[in-house]
Amino acid sequence: MNARTSVINSTLFFCGLLAVGQLAGQNDKDRNWSLNGYVKNMTSHTLISDSSLTDNLVHNRLNFKWYPSDHVKVVAEMRNRLFIGDQVRFNPFFTQLLKGANDYFDWTYSVENNGNFVLHFMLDRAYLQYSLEKLEIKLGRQRVNWGINTVWNPNDLFNAFSYFDFDYEERPGSDAISIRYYTGVASSIEVAGKMADDLTNFTGAGLWRFNLNNYDYQILGGLSNNNLVVGGGWAGNILKAGFKGEGSYFLPLSNALDKSEVLVASVSMDYSFKNSLYINVSGLYSSNGSVSPNFIEQALYYSGNISAKYLSPYRWSVFLQSGYQFHPLVNGGLALITYPASGDAFIGPYVGVSVLQNLDLDAFAQVLFSQINGTYQTTTQAYYLRLKYSF
Repeated sequence: MNARTSVINSTLFFCGLLAVGQLAGQNDKDRNWSLNGYVKNMTSHTLISDSSLTDNLVHNRLNFKWYPSDHVKVVAEMRNRLFIGDQVRFNPFFTQLLKGANDYFDWTYSVENNGNFVLHFMLDRAYLQYSLEKLEIKLGRQRVNWGINTVWNPNDLFNAFSYFDFDYEERPGSDAISIRYYTGVASSIEVAGKMADDLTNFTGAGLWRFNLNNYDYQILGGLSNNNLVVGGGWAGNILKAGFKGEGSYFLPLSNALDKSEVLVASVSMDYSFKNSLYINVSGLYSSNGSVSPNFIEQALYYSGNISAKYLSPYRWSVFLQSGYQFHPLVNGGLALITYPASGDAFIGPYVGVSVLQNLDLDAFAQVLFSQINGTYQTTTQAYYLRLKYSF
């Protein structure tokens, strides 16, 4: 299959998903179900050392919700992606990497064509929710969201996410059961358990949320991947600036392969000015991190292979972000992550344009810097152009 045929297939797939979006957008106010989502087309160009990779991704998401009664909700959400380009062509394990990120059950299906393209389907939400007054029970693939901060979440025991995976706004889910009981307007008790074959992959914990002196607090404890874990966090304000923090301490069990005790903690402050300028400053400490991680540790980190215990291979990390509304239809900003002890850094500028009511055009860049043989230089540059239609 030549490049022209690949582009044609990508275009046809994109147009077909647009047609599904148009049908889904025809809402009936009397029906007890809903269907929405989006279609995105993203072109990327990556420079690594002396090589370059050009790729194209067509990304569709379908969110289905059914309300058979006042107390029951059924949710099924699916992401469908068509990959075309150099990564598919040159990486023989590309499809296997996609299959390895779907929790306990492998609810994925792939179609590939000799390195020319990969069509990948993934069911990342599929759960039944029962609600009765102050009680809420969810069973199935869901997102158990216990994190507080924007970038690093040591309290996110069940499905930690990577900041660098910016095209996955919904973030991963877990095959789990969660039970929440609301003890007040701003307080609740929640327990959750993640399906697994053994303690090495099992996570089960409890969380208590409460409000005190205009601050929201949470305390958690349980078992996470063969580690006893305790943690907590807060969210409030200092004057008009948001002030958040969270941390977790991991103590391996006697039969754990990894015997290291680990403390992971993050803190952040953010502020929005009257002229729409937004600033966020965050810091992360990982006791298991090192001053200068090796190449493999860095590659796993930037590829999104993380957990609440291993949020970063670096001991210290600092995040700086600014955003600004340049025009009612144009916004942009800059993200910077530095690792003070090593001198490594990440820079991520972005700009977004609202073309139409449901059509957005975004441009991103991700640039990594490292000190190599005493010289400060870029190791990876990635540039993205994305068109998104929501329905």
